[in-house]
Amino acid sequence: MTPEQNPPEAPPAAPDNATASGAAAPAAPAPGPGPKPESPKADRQPGQPPRPPAGPKRPQQRGERPGGVPSGPPQRPVWEKTAFLAEAVAKGIDREFIQTAQRFAREAGRAIALSSVRGVYGEVARLDLRGIEGAADRLLLLKPRLACLAAREGGAGLSSFRRILEEGIDKVLEAEGAERQIRFERFRDGLEAMLAYQRVHGSKGRS
Repeated sequence: MTPEQNPPEAPPAAPDNATASGAAAPAAPAPGPGPKPESPKADRQPGQPPRPPAGPKRPQQRGERPGGVPSGPPQRPVWEKTAFLAEAVAKGIDREFIQTAQRFAREAGRAIALSSVRGVYGEVARLDLRGIEGAADRLLLLKPRLACLAAREGGAGLSSFRRILEEGIDKVLEAEGAERQIRFERFRDGLEAMLAYQRVHGSKGRS
């Protein structure tokens, strides 16, 4: 009888790395978070303070060009010839003073309220009744009154009016005796002429 033939045995499987080495295989590295976004502070130099956050954009105003530049003609500068009353106080009222007073009322006096000029003239007229020798301190006190008036109403015209009168007051008070009285009368008459032209050419408070 023919002996039974057994099928050939399969070759043994090759051991994997974990079994062959006797130690566990290291786990695969987890995927990283990716590249970090560039910080906005990266361009700042060391020691430089951080930039303040940008505020809301200001809306464009009426009468203004893009970029915040006002449109229209430039504002009139402050009147520069402020010594014309002081010169008339020292030397006498002449044709040049009258012409300059008219130009001032026409060009710079349009922004001055008539009541402002009239109020100052009223105070000067009251001082005239007392005589300047007994009221020099009251004339000097016109300066803070003019400063308050200019600060309250503002404007280049009134600021120039204040300087004109202050220089005239100084010219009156630097004289003594009879000369001071003569200069005060010139100051009064010059201010009266300015008031008259203000009534003609002024645009604020014509009444």
